[in-house]
Amino acid sequence: MATENNLIGSIKEFNHQSSHFSVFKVKIEQFFLTNGIKEDQRKRAILLNFMTDDTYILLRNLCVPDAPEKMTSEKLMESLSKHCTPVESYFTARLKFYGAKRGDEENVADWAARVRSLASGCKFGDEFKIVSRDIFVADATFAVDLETYE
Repeated sequence: MATENNLIGSIKEFNHQSSHFSVFKVKIEQFFLTNGIKEDQRKRAILLNFMTDDTYILLRNLCVPDAPEKMTSEKLMESLSKHCTPVESYFTARLKFYGAKRGDEENVADWAARVRSLASGCKFGDEFKIVSRDIFVADATFAVDLETYE
């Protein structure tokens, strides 16, 4: 276990206006795990210290009538998650997925990563491999100059 003066890793301060909470949540949970931090009081203190003032004020407002310092780290994370994670219907996610086009400067690996990211909210299940293949085929087909086939 890492000592207080010898913690392993670092965490960027979370700003709800410019960062994704899902990323912050994974990183802070991994920070706790890496450093053997199990006590909730310590988790809460670290969590509250690794957020901007604006994010702390938001969290404080979400916790009313309680104070964040009196709540469990799990409840604080749950409050932030509910507020910072947009709820999007899978119909909207699929519309974005099927409307996506590969950017001119986007290499295939980055395009594939973006396709997977767009698919994450689509609830494709077992169909994912087929629809992801189809979006690559459709993108490649539209990129070809159709006059060459005439």
